[in-house]
Amino acid sequence: MKKILLTLAAMGILCLSSCDNRAKVEGEWRSQAMRIDIPATATATANITLDIKPDGKVTATSVVDITEPVAANDLIVNPYEVSISALSSISGTWQYVKDENDDIVLLYDDSTFTTDIDPQYVTFSENLVNGADVTTVDSLRQASIQKYKTLLQPAMRNFFAKFSRIDDIKVDTNFMNCEVDDRDCVLRSLHIQK
Repeated sequence: MKKILLTLAAMGILCLSSCDNRAKVEGEWRSQAMRIDIPATATATANITLDIKPDGKVTATSVVDITEPVAANDLIVNPYEVSISALSSISGTWQYVKDENDDIVLLYDDSTFTTDIDPQYVTFSENLVNGADVTTVDSLRQASIQKYKTLLQPAMRNFFAKFSRIDDIKVDTNFMNCEVDDRDCVLRSLHIQK
């Protein structure tokens, strides 16, 4: 009888710690900026914000910053630099890996994938702005939006795919230490607890 009670007590503790771990991943978590690979760009970084809901839904959102030097061409005499900030997101569901308390999988619905570039977040270095008329700058802005939106879509799909499984999760109040794509990763809670 004593063995049965001890076994039941141990199972109860395991259940409580399992439920405790599972509750901790729910919330909004953001990474630091990470370098991402986008062809033909000098620098491209993205962070990710995961909104993990108790009902099994998840939304991944990323702010992407791109900077690229551009050589002089027929329209522009001086070389310049373009900087772009974009927003990309995708939604889906999440669940714990079977028989694991510290690994989750995120199943994204590709039909929810979006990448948007607001024209106000497409800027050019001063030598372009000072040396070009407004029409030229506006046409370059629209061309840049089209170019980078095309480049961003496959890059961001790949970026989100890296976050389709999160392993070895350890939550310490405001930080989630984990492994993503076989690399250590730290996510910070957007709802800071004291």
